Amino acid sequence: MNSNFNEVIYITGHRNPDTDSIVSAIAYAELKQKMNVNAIACRLGDVNAETKYLLDRFNVKEPMLLVDARSQLDEIEMDEPVKISPETTIMEAVTLMNSFKQKPVLAVVNRLDQLLGILTSSNISDVLLGDTAKSIDLLSRTPIEYIAKTIDGKLIYAPEKTRLNGKTSIIAISASKLDNYEITDRIVIVGNDTDAQLDCIAKNA
Repeated sequence: MNSNFNEVIYITGHRNPDTDSIVSAIAYAELKQKMNVNAIACRLGDVNAETKYLLDRFNVKEPMLLVDARSQLDEIEMDEPVKISPETTIMEAVTLMNSFKQKPVLAVVNRLDQLLGILTSSNISDVLLGDTAKSIDLLSRTPIEYIAKTIDGKLIYAPEKTRLNGKTSIIAISASKLDNYEITDRIVIVGNDTDAQLDCIAKNA
């Protein structure tokens, strides 16, 4: 039987232990030790007179008194956290999660490596599949640099202050037909049409 000998297993009987309970814990702990398991015999109460006499007669030490068997955090093996910064985009977070077989919880930390919060796939789903009004509000407050990074684009010009209202339009028509569209303060995705691009800028898109 293979076992991590650094992992301690505490073997006990019942509460208010009698002789059978104490002796069984001692015997089973010794058996596990011979199987290369780091086992320790314990008791969950005081040793009675009969048990004490028997242990003294055979020169066997009393098992240690186990007061609290609840695990503590420092006894639990924990994986190293996958950390991101507050500047990480949703796309980057999704890509990072998808790089693992089991999607991890991402720890959001500041520059001092202090925990600011956690991000789960459920949090991202709430944003992507939730109320459209919330998505619009979120996009209206998203820095333009993050938008460029998400679509793998190149930022040619960044105004001192953006006027994004969080709504998005995809324009696949000529500039002459833009009059029918309200695109003020919108994010506009437009093709390689210089006239259409200039017209979008003129309309404060």
